[in-house]
Amino acid sequence: MMRRDKGIITILTTLVAVVFSVAVHAATITVINLDGAGEGFNDPTPATPIGGNNGTTVGAQRLIAYQKALELWGKTLKSDVDIVVQGSFRRLNCTATGGTLAQAGALQIFANFPNAPLQGHCSACSWKLLMPMTRWEISTAPAQ
Repeated sequence: MMRRDKGIITILTTLVAVVFSVAVHAATITVINLDGAGEGFNDPTPATPIGGNNGTTVGAQRLIAYQKALELWGKTLKSDVDIVVQGSFRRLNCTATGGTLAQAGALQIFANFPNAPLQGHCSACSWKLLMPMTRWEISTAPAQ
């Protein structure tokens, strides 16, 4: 009987550890819609829900697909800090010979701040992500 109880406790302990390790490491990524009325994520063109995407407009389907991609990316990142992404689905330049499929970039880049994981390397991210590492206030940060 004692051996069986020990086995159950081991299984329960393992399950609790797995549940908590997943919850702690999954990142929450939120999108801020930068599109104006009638464009990109806000395109009002009617659409039929398809492939698990329940959006009823082209814009809604785009936003749902974008949010799903962020959700999947968040599952692979290890962060207990919420991540905010500015997103847009506006048309990009396109000609008969070429076009821009997508574009991305950092809004801010930091380097050599106190407690940086690597000195002499740039970190492209937000202050909110850097704050847990730096333990200092934004107002005291040197101008970059």
